[in-house]
Formats: sequence, structure tokens, C-alpha cells
Amino acid sequence: LACANGHNEIVKYLVKAGASVTFKGGDGMTALHLAAKSGNIEACHYLIANPNTPRNFIDSVDDGRWTPLVWAAEHKHIDVVKFLLQKRADPLVRDAEQNIALHWAALSGCIDISEALLNYGSDVNSTNAHADTPLHIAARQNAYECVILLLARGARVDMHNRAGFMPLDCVTGAPNDTYTAIKLNVELRNLTLNVQKRTHKILTNDITRGYEANPVQCINSVDDETEPQDFVYVTENCFTSNINIDRTITSLQSCKCRDMCVSGGCMCGKISIRCWYDDEGKLLPEFNFADPPMLFECNQACSCNRLTCKNRVVQHGITARFQLFRTKGNKGWGVRTLRLIPKG
Repeated sequence: LACANGHNEIVKYLVKAGASVTFKGGDGMTALHLAAKSGNIEACHYLIANPNTPRNFIDSVDDGRWTPLVWAAEHKHIDVVKFLLQKRADPLVRDAEQNIALHWAALSGCIDISEALLNYGSDVNSTNAHADTPLHIAARQNAYECVILLLARGARVDMHNRAGFMPLDCVTGAPNDTYTAIKLNVELRNLTLNVQKRTHKILTNDITRGYEANPVQCINSVDDETEPQDFVYVTENCFTSNINIDRTITSLQSCKCRDMCVSGGCMCGKISIRCWYDDEGKLLPEFNFADPPMLFECNQACSCNRLTCKNRVVQHGITARFQLFRTKGNKGWGVRTLRLIPKG
């Protein structure tokens, strides 16, 4: 309530008194969600600067899987959006209906927020569960400026949603400027269709079938091959022979830490010589990549807080954004990252 109503001195007092900034209300929203929704940039600064937060706090999701960035985008708070992006908020996180923040920016019709999201790596042709692209939504809202921006940044006018509509079909109140802009792009595309290179086709929005927190899109811009089927996607270790492994919780080494497992007294860190992760979950610069030591992470038997512990990275699964794509020259399928992965 203090964040939502701009009572920032109360926010500071409560945090200093030990209030949990990661606590979620009945709708799954944290204080950062409420601050972003209300445009309280000062509270956003203070909450993100708090050292006792997990590294993915900025991308925490509520019950609808909305991040603080989405709330700020939907409510047109450009200063909050830019701040969150500068603090490495992920613009590609999808909500319960597979929308990314750019879909909500298109709904709000805010060109500045849409441009900021595109500048930070948002996919202009990303589709949601209804196969709507941001251009479909902007057209439906008759958001002319947003439509012009999306078209200028490569939005496709030939993509059909689940109802079979292209963006031009979604324009309300036609004829108008929005309709004219999209129709002109359709005509230009038809005129140059024979000289354009083949555009990519989205085969599936998530080749992992929901096994990863971040969907892995599968695209093909090379030939008519459909999505691969000859594989089984797994997220855990599989055994190819009968090996007896003691998985009882009493067999696990564990720590009794009450901090974030960054001190030299962490039992799990001692097994690895030390904790090799920094505050962002990256390997430290002094880590020996040529002859790496064993990494022993904290586990379910440990007393540390799973959300704030700095010695838990691999167990959180894949956090980067990947895409499965068809390669040229009969080399099959390849995987690439959608955002640069920093060293470590």
C-alpha cells in the first residue's frame, strides 16, 4: 500500500525494519509490482537497490505471470519502464497467455514504451496464445503511432492469428490512418514478394512443451521442414543403465546458513573450496575454466533461504532465452540465444 500510494518514507522505514520486499499479496504481486503499476519510480529504485533480494526479483511474476515491467508498460509509465530495462529486466518474459511486454505496450498505444522495449531486444513479431502479434493488437486499438513504429521495425503484415485474421483485418473504424498504413505495407509486400528473401515461419512457440520457464520458439526460414518430432525433451538427468544412487535426504551434505551463503562458513561452499557465483549468478572472474573445480550447490536439506541463497544456480534451470532454428546447407537444426549471454 505504501508503494502504491507514494508513501516512500514509509517504504524505506519498513524495509529497514526488516519487511520482506519479496512478499507477495493475495494476487501474487510484490511491492515492486505495485510501485511499477502506480509509476512510483522512487520506490522502484529503493526496492531494487535492496541487497537482500534474489537476483531474479526484478522479473518476479504475479498470479497472471505479469512482471513489474509489464505493469509499467500497460499503465504507460515510461520512466519506470526505462529504469527497469536499464536494470536488466527481461522484456521477453511471457504471461499466462504468452504475451510479452511489447504486446501490452501495443495495447496501451504508447510509442515511447514500445520503442524502448524494441531497443532492448523485444521480438516485433512475437505471438501470444491467440497468435496475435503486437501489430494485431495495435491495429485493434487503432494505435496509429504504435502501428507505424512496429511496421518500421519489421512487423509482418501477413501473419494470421488463431481466428484467421491478419493485422489489416483487426483495424477498428476503417477506413482510417491505421488501416491505410497497414494496407500500404501489404501492397508493398505483394509488389516485392518475388524479390524478397524467404521470411521465417514460426512452427511452434515452445518446443519444450512447457518444461522450461522460458519458452523455446522453433522457426524455419530455409525450407518446408516441419518442427522436429524425433526427440524427447528432458530437464533432469536420465540413466541409461541400472545404477544405484542414494537419494535419501539424510545422505546429503547441507549447510545451516542464515545469510545468503556468501560467507566462508557455508558447508556447501567449502566442499567446492568456496562459492564460485557472484550476486548475478555468474561464475567469478577467478574461476578456473581450464581445470574447473567441483561445484556443490546448496540443496533441499540446507537451512538457507532458497530465494536469496547465492549458491543455487544450476538447479534453477535455463534462464537465458533460446530459439531453435533451421540451418542452411542441410545441416539440420541449430540453437541460438536471443540475448547475449555474458561470460560466466
